[in-house]
Amino acid sequence: MLAPERAPPLPLRPAIHYLGTNPVHREALRTHLSLLGYDLAACHEVSDVEEALELGGVLALVIGAESLDRWLNERRSEIDASMATRAPLVVLSDHDDIEVRLRAMRCQAESMFVLPDDANRIAPRLAGMIADRSEPYRVLVVDDDNSMRLFCASVLRHNHMETHAAATPEDALQALQTFTPDVILADLYMPQISGFELLALFRAHPRTAFTPVVLLSGDTDTEKRFAALHIGGDDYLTKPIRPRHLVAAVTNRARRARWMRRELLGAR
Repeated sequence: MLAPERAPPLPLRPAIHYLGTNPVHREALRTHLSLLGYDLAACHEVSDVEEALELGGVLALVIGAESLDRWLNERRSEIDASMATRAPLVVLSDHDDIEVRLRAMRCQAESMFVLPDDANRIAPRLAGMIADRSEPYRVLVVDDDNSMRLFCASVLRHNHMETHAAATPEDALQALQTFTPDVILADLYMPQISGFELLALFRAHPRTAFTPVVLLSGDTDTEKRFAALHIGGDDYLTKPIRPRHLVAAVTNRARRARWMRRELLGAR
């Protein structure tokens, strides 16, 4: 009796990984990615992807729509928690419907491509996402509480982000001369200035007019939360802040900010 055919070993050098069972999609990916110099590693099991992620061999992960349920059900939570900061994840499908998009969203996918319409868009978009990941997200932390500044900076640096901490609005504005943040974390209540006023200062500054601002507060008043979002805040986290909530909020905002910049530049 012949032994079952073993899957070929994953490449040793970093590659774009494909988790799916559609050979047409796989070969279309391989063809378009090769034009930009990327290797494609075809993964048959979720465990293959997890192993490659742990070894740092995943430049980006493409999941076929038919394999979304497997990824959702079989992935390990610790892999899922750090996936967003380690490699872009996109979904590939041959049809566009709400159920596929919902499962893609639950996987924290950054984008979904539908073949054959998006065939020529996949490789350039993945290249842009990979370039984003090669440069750490930059976060400006503004809080008069030293322990909170240290906490936020430590959590974000542990998740491969670059931080600059400022204790006062003056320090924060001074930092903008040499540090361009992807996201700003700002305490809603500080001596002599409110978070609302600080937010207005950032919105009026040419280097941060469109930078996402996540406000931090120990106040659970929903009216205050609504007011913060109404005047231009992008998110609101209530202290004490769980590290995974902090990482998720910052990562999602930074990723979207870079995506918007990339799309605007591409449209010119």
